[in-house]
Amino acid sequence: VEEAQGHLDQAAVILQQLADGTRQAKQQYTSDEKNNRALFLDHLATVYRDQIKTKQAIAVYKEMIALGGVDAERGYQGQVDTYREAKMLPEATASAQQAVQALPKNIDLQLTLAGQLVDTGKTNEGISLAKAQLNGTKQDRVVWLTLAQIFTRQHKWKDASSAIDEAQKLGNSNEDMSLIHFLNGALEERQKHIDAAEQQFRQALALDPNNALTLNYLGYMLADHDQKLNEALSLVEHAVKLEPENGAYLDSLGWVRYKLGQYALAEQALEKAIVMMPKDPTVHDHLGEVYASTGHLQQAVVQWESSLANYANSAPADAEPADVSKVRKRLDRAKSKLAKEDTHASVPSHPSQ
Repeated sequence: VEEAQGHLDQAAVILQQLADGTRQAKQQYTSDEKNNRALFLDHLATVYRDQIKTKQAIAVYKEMIALGGVDAERGYQGQVDTYREAKMLPEATASAQQAVQALPKNIDLQLTLAGQLVDTGKTNEGISLAKAQLNGTKQDRVVWLTLAQIFTRQHKWKDASSAIDEAQKLGNSNEDMSLIHFLNGALEERQKHIDAAEQQFRQALALDPNNALTLNYLGYMLADHDQKLNEALSLVEHAVKLEPENGAYLDSLGWVRYKLGQYALAEQALEKAIVMMPKDPTVHDHLGEVYASTGHLQQAVVQWESSLANYANSAPADAEPADVSKVRKRLDRAKSKLAKEDTHASVPSHPSQ
């Protein structure tokens, strides 16, 4: 209840008390005790992540790892995700390496490490590690899905398409096919094939109409290309309704409202998103655009400087040169305009008598 109301400090206190109350020095838990403790720890770590308390979240995930089994897997994965959110890529990779050393037969953790290696410049090593997990069983589907995302992020379009096709052969439920259409849509969008991407996303939604990820992606894409803005707003609002605390979806909501000229509502959504995702360069860029459009140029400069700083600490695949260049140009124009305003303000309006 506290968390739902945004009272994260109070929620953390309660969850910490629950975690402390279930700790046993000898680590001899019954199945129910272990499940309860893992639940409390996982929830506590999530609250710390929402508060951008990286150190505390990592410490809690270490306690999950100590429980062993599936809880250890979730603990390691949580550590990697927490470090990634904090733009601490070397630490994320180190955690992934520790995970596969501790649980070498866990394919999901192997794939997590593969993704980390690719994002830190060891592309061939990461792809080779991912492919090494293929074993001719239905588990290959998750491997091909991971490879599809890696190839898409690396702009290896043909390889990504082939990987998606391989994954499609290993699953044909509505949920499986919806994901295939989503990945194809993302692949088309990254290549700037907007009409083809839209078609894929709509096919995904026909199979899974309440998929927040697809709703958000389609709505954001339409708005970003100034297309069907009212529908884009409905799509993103649906995603936010499904996951109201998702910072990425709130960012999309703010961006659509900006495109519609609803600057006050856009600012409200983006300022909430930035609290949840303070190191996301795109959110800072969007908020800068809103500030600039409402005449708050100095505040826009602060946001664009933050955007560039966070791009500098991002994985190469998350820092597209074109996106970085656009932010830099906006920042330079804003600084130039502010400099001219300062110069103009310093010149007397009338000659001194």
